[in-house]
Amino acid sequence: MGERTVERVRLDPGQRVLDVCAGTGSSAIPAARAVGPAGSVLAVDPSARY
Repeated sequence: MGERTVERVRLDPGQRVLDVCAGTGSSAIPAARAVGPAGSVLAVDPSARY
């Protein structure tokens, strides 16, 4: 699911991405691959652990 989402938004190398509610990173990791070392991904998940 995450990889398909990243494919649909067509990220370019060097872009910056914010992934809110990142969970396990299923979208953040493919996004980081897509933007490469010139880009950045900030992934946060506000859910509390119990």
